[in-house]
Amino acid sequence: MPSIPPETSAHASSPILLVMAVRYSHIPNNMCVVVLGFGVILRCGGKDEAENETRGNVTWERNRKHLQGGGRWVRNGDMMRLESAQVSDTAAYRCLRDGHFVRSIRLLVAERPETPRVKCSVRSYTSPVRCEWSSGTFTRYSRCQLTVRKSLGGALTVVQCRLYTSRSRCVCLIPWEDEILSLLYVRLYVNNSLDCEASTERSFYPRTLLKPDAPESVRVRRVTNASHKLNVSWNYPVTWKQDYYRLRFQIRYRFQQDLPFTEEYVPSTDTHFEIADAFPKRNYTVQVRALEEFDNGLWSEWSSEAFGFSFSAPVVRNPASHPEDTEGFSSAVTEPELWEEEMPRVEETLGTQTDALTRFTPVLVIVSLLPLILISVLILLRYKKHMKTETQRKGVDPSPSYLPIQLISVQSQEVFLPPRAEEEGPEQVGGKEIPPNTPQPSGQFDMMNLSYFYIGH
Repeated sequence: MPSIPPETSAHASSPILLVMAVRYSHIPNNMCVVVLGFGVILRCGGKDEAENETRGNVTWERNRKHLQGGGRWVRNGDMMRLESAQVSDTAAYRCLRDGHFVRSIRLLVAERPETPRVKCSVRSYTSPVRCEWSSGTFTRYSRCQLTVRKSLGGALTVVQCRLYTSRSRCVCLIPWEDEILSLLYVRLYVNNSLDCEASTERSFYPRTLLKPDAPESVRVRRVTNASHKLNVSWNYPVTWKQDYYRLRFQIRYRFQQDLPFTEEYVPSTDTHFEIADAFPKRNYTVQVRALEEFDNGLWSEWSSEAFGFSFSAPVVRNPASHPEDTEGFSSAVTEPELWEEEMPRVEETLGTQTDALTRFTPVLVIVSLLPLILISVLILLRYKKHMKTETQRKGVDPSPSYLPIQLISVQSQEVFLPPRAEEEGPEQVGGKEIPPNTPQPSGQFDMMNLSYFYIGH
């Protein structure tokens, strides 16, 4: 396996030579590197197959397990042949002759590296420039390097990058605290045991790549006695130092997942905002993002979703006169889906109230009339007692005797009335004479005589 001494890379004048110099320096001597899909032949040793076949029994092992011929592997003397190598064929192979170890071969099946496409960003003015690239062809033997220069004819600096095979990502960090206005030129190189690939060179001002982290600790609170308002607050990301430059923010919110977000810009650099057009008693979803206060760079990603209910105060409703206020919304709001959602609840409430009113109507009438009946009875009893006392005081028998009244016969339109006591002599009734001092019933009713209305003794 070819290998270039490390000291050669230190004096390389070209970035291509610099990367190629370390191409095989990390590959073991007993490793066989094969391109994915190519054929493989493993030999145990010897000058020719006829000689090898007569020198003893040859066996092969794969990761310490016996490897038999047949299937994808074909046995030919002391050789093992594989027509099309796959990534799963990467393993440690051993050759044994008459049970004794002869040699070992580490087979590595890999793809040629893709041409990288580097992407750079900056979290803050005090953070390094972060350049990265993701690929599915990374292996444990892959390497990444980034070359940086500050001008077209400037000195070249090599930055060793970190490879995260679990995430298939290569990350490079470039310090730039003193180079806010500098124009940087970068190129990413990726190599493995097979080949080396380089990205196209790109240039940028770090401040144009400024992208803050998303705001943190977003909180949503309802406003008491204000059903159409919500208070939202948040914190700066920990990676942004406020003593350099500040951030300005944008907020978005909605109360249903299938509705579009309403977006608002936060005035100045405040870390709080009041939503003034919320619907009562709704669960709102709120997110916030940030941008450098002088519009340098890009907006951050939206923060994690925060949730909060708007205030719902008790409201006296009159569905008959104000049907539009039944749901608690302003009359200017016309949202059929909200009205249809809440209408069954209003109808159910009205139906319950009507049933209760019908059931308790007789009871309510009796209860309301009972005081009037009691007052009337008391007045009658008091009046009766007063009349009885007045009659006894005047010496009048409370129970007068009613004399029979002579019926008047009408003939030829002439009315015959009995003679008055003052003009005639003593009157005879039934053949008996009545004394003159005996009180006689008047021919007409005396309306001022209250004894007519006296009942009982």
